[in-house]
Amino acid sequence: MKFELRRPVAIVKRKRKKYLVDKDCVRLPKKYYKYPEEGDDPIYIVSRRSVKVPEYGEKWNDRSIEGGMNLLNYLKHNGIHKLLKIASIDVSKISGSRKDGKIDVVLWTKNGAKIKWGYSASSGQVNEPSDYEKLQNLLSVAKEEGADLTDMEYIDVRWKTPLAKRISLR
Repeated sequence: MKFELRRPVAIVKRKRKKYLVDKDCVRLPKKYYKYPEEGDDPIYIVSRRSVKVPEYGEKWNDRSIEGGMNLLNYLKHNGIHKLLKIASIDVSKISGSRKDGKIDVVLWTKNGAKIKWGYSASSGQVNEPSDYEKLQNLLSVAKEEGADLTDMEYIDVRWKTPLAKRISLR
């Protein structure tokens, strides 16, 4: 028999309300958990979609939140969330209209750099690089600019060669 306690790994931020979730997108009650742990910064999954909020112990029934958690789990598995100080993953555009030119998933660092991640891995987009390729693009920019990405306005990892823009000094 194996016994495993659920642990919060992110906060779903939706319509000015916040909900603790574990790695499997299960909603957790705040009163039983301390998140973030001492010395850590919280990571937010931002969603503006209107879906039913699950009861405690239930999984979110929302592709966008699940996509954000899958990406966060991938970044955590590779140690990137701390290295680049990821503060939030905005999944508001997942499953939305793609005709407006908006990007499906956007990551934000603690220092305000915007990382244009693109479609989630589960979207089935044919021309979209894999999460591994996007991560390699992101790391190539971080190697050049420094892991804190302080001087970066954005990094776009959706292409064979990443695009990046430094903050312009006026």
